Parts: sequence; structure tokens; C-alpha cells
Amino acid sequence: MAIVKSEIILRKSAVVGDTDANGGRMSKTAVVDKSRSGMFPHFTISERTSGKGRYRKFFYHVANSESLPLLDAFLSVARPTPAGDRVTIFAATWDDTQADIPASPDHYGAASLTATTAAGASSLVVTLENSAQVIFRQGEQIRIWDGEDVEDNQSGEIFTADTVSKDGASVTIGLSGTLSKEFAAGSPVCSLLACGDVEALASVAAPETEYGEFDDTAVTLDSIGTIAQVVTLTFSSATAFAATSDVLGSLGTGNIAASCAPINPDYARPYLTVPTSAWSGSWEAGDTVTITTTPAAVPFWAELICPAGASGDTNDAVTVRIEGGTA
Repeated sequence: MAIVKSEIILRKSAVVGDTDANGGRMSKTAVVDKSRSGMFPHFTISERTSGKGRYRKFFYHVANSESLPLLDAFLSVARPTPAGDRVTIFAATWDDTQADIPASPDHYGAASLTATTAAGASSLVVTLENSAQVIFRQGEQIRIWDGEDVEDNQSGEIFTADTVSKDGASVTIGLSGTLSKEFAAGSPVCSLLACGDVEALASVAAPETEYGEFDDTAVTLDSIGTIAQVVTLTFSSATAFAATSDVLGSLGTGNIAASCAPINPDYARPYLTVPTSAWSGSWEAGDTVTITTTPAAVPFWAELICPAGASGDTNDAVTVRIEGGTA
């Protein structure tokens, strides 16, 4: 069964606010699609008057029940906001906070096609929301949408930016191919943040044991239940062990004679599963196996900037997308 849209869930970070602690790990709280103030709170009148910027951290969680990966995925801000504010995104780590944001991350965002561009054109000229923005870079992918229709995956075209030339708010992008059709002035053009394959992954350190053997390929993960953590299995005898997480503490006990699958209570799915087939050789008290897991998710930061005196819009909205292939 292929991944369906309802299984791709935008989740908030554990801490949400305007302090250095903002961000952190993925929470189970989902952003409701097209909800009012779902991603950012509204700016107050005073904030719009004086200008204000905010960061919020999100995770696109590929919560597929069969743990299928989302292939060659990328993130984008599909179009500029209709108001005078602007939104860009940039890459995050599994647990970074606002205090950890680097001074100059690579931002990805959207601009508008400056003039109607005919089929067969091999370059585009776009107008940025702000002349200081740097959101298009040579060698990275861009997408141009057909008008304002960013809900239809087939309405746009994707190219690599072979060349990028910036002059204030005007950016000329040389394309890796040619447009297959005409695109009207004002059509959104966005830069794409490449994410690779999105799937839960495990990395097993060399076991600390003299005679035991562990098959790391036998460990299975769950796209819904797996989180970013380090799980250490510590033996108390030749067969019994305790599972401990660097995030959650104790995950219970296990035995090499039975499958070990501690449950994530947020989703009633296992964090990971260590089957009996993973164990061989002889184990003894004090031996350890350390397994690092990461979830089937993409962490990213979104920055919303409201310049001083920026105009508002009753239909103001942030349009962030993740796209990719599915089996």
C-alpha cells in the first residue's frame, strides 16, 4: 500500500514560544491543515507597526503503517504570503532549539515570476518579497507553479538552477531545461530543500562483549512509533537485559529468547523491535548493545518576518509542502 496524504503529518516541536528554548524534539501535536494560526500566532497591531520576527520548528512525520519510505523528498514554501509578511524555511536537527540556530542558515522560500514567460524559455526572472533575501542558489532545485494552484502536484515544473544572478529583489535563474508551457506573471517560484529518503533508521555501535554477537540488520523500526533516541541494552545475566533510553529513561527489560519491542504510548506502536534472531554467541552480565534511532520525519525551522508597517490580509496563509515518491 502506497503512502497517502493523510499519513504525512506536520507536527510541532516539544517547546513552542518566543524564547531560546523554542524548538527541541518532535511532539505528537499535529498542525491542523488550513487552521487559523496553525503554524504561527497572529501579529498584534503593535508588532505590525514596529516589526517582528518569529521562529517555529516543525517536523513532517511520514506516519505510514507499513513503514514505507518517502523517496527523494523535498520541502518548500510553495508561494509568497498574500500579506506584507514573508516566510522562509531552513534545515533543523532532531533536537536543536532557537538558541542553536546558526547565524546564516541556507533559507528556502518563494518569489513571484516577474513577467509572463513563454514555453521553451530556458531562464526565469523572479521578484523576491525582500531584496535582502537569498533563497535561490546555483545547483539546487526550483519549482514553478501554474498560477496560484499549488495543491496539484502536476501543475508545476521542476528544474535545477544552472545559474543564479541577483540584482536587488530581481533574480534571474538559468534552468537545466526549458519550460513545457507558458507561465503567467505572478506565478509562484520556490526553492526546494532536498531531504533525501524519509524513513526511520537505526545505527548500532559495536557491542561491548567478548563472546556475544549481534545482527544489527535484524533490528526493525516503526515509521509511526520510532523517535530520535539512543537505546542501550545492558545484560544482567546470560540472557536478560534492561533497555534504557537517553531521552526517556527505562524502557523495560528483555530477554534474548523473546522479541523486545518497547511501546511508544503516544501512538501504541513500538519504538523499535529487536527479534530473537538478532542474538547469537554467548552473553554475560555487563555486556551492552547501543542502538541509535531516528524517526521517519524531516525536522525544519520556519521563520516568519513582519516588516515594520507591513500590510495585513484576512486570507494571509503559510503554504509549506513536502513532496516525494512512494512505492
